[in-house]
Amino acid sequence: MGAPAQRIEGEGIEAADRAEMHREIARCNGIRVIADPSIALDAITHQQSTFTQRDLAKFAHRHSDGIDQFKEVMGAMRSAPDLVELGRDARGEDRFTTREMIVTEQRLHRAAERIAERERHEVHDADRRAALARAEKRLASNDTNIDWDRATVALQRALIRIQIARKHRDVAVNAR
Repeated sequence: MGAPAQRIEGEGIEAADRAEMHREIARCNGIRVIADPSIALDAITHQQSTFTQRDLAKFAHRHSDGIDQFKEVMGAMRSAPDLVELGRDARGEDRFTTREMIVTEQRLHRAAERIAERERHEVHDADRRAALARAEKRLASNDTNIDWDRATVALQRALIRIQIARKHRDVAVNAR
């Protein structure tokens, strides 16, 4: 049972009823997760694509009642067939994900590759040079009617377009 429900317990009779209701919800959630740990893994991966043992424990703590059920929930999640251990992160913690999340990320990667390969998404060098020349011309002009903030933004946008086009080009080249 989570901390908010534990705080409710100390607030009186009506609060005790609410605390018992929270305990019952946590107990029922624990039973559900033990029966089907993919429920918990799906809930966690809706918030983050990878997670640690601590993230699993926080979830189990919020969705179980008592230490015994907590241990059962943790065991069910740790032995779930969809759980994939990724290895240690920079802090030395084991990181996990789910098979479904890996499939989703692979699908996104393939979609990004397809977009990068399409010529209509490419910014041609001539267009990039022309955009930069227009922006530089605006900046170099002595015309006092120039909105310098707008001109600066135009130059920044042109530079961003160049960076994006180069990244897409690099992804397409590396994918081949």
